[in-house]
Amino acid sequence: MKPRKRIFIELEKELKRPLVSFFTSLTFPVMIEDADADMLEGVLQKMDLSSGLVLLRAFGILPI
Repeated sequence: MKPRKRIFIELEKELKRPLVSFFTSLTFPVMIEDADADMLEGVLQKMDLSSGLVLLRAFGILPI
């Protein structure tokens, strides 16, 4: 298992909430676009959020 994925799993266990990470570039200034918001909404709609949510914005790293 990749180290970052392992950390995310441990964070979910420790915080007792699902974790969603959103990656953006450090090189280029970016804003969330409508397509990004639609994708994030689709992910969240399929999750059990009854215990809350941890949304992690990560800069400049590649997605898992």
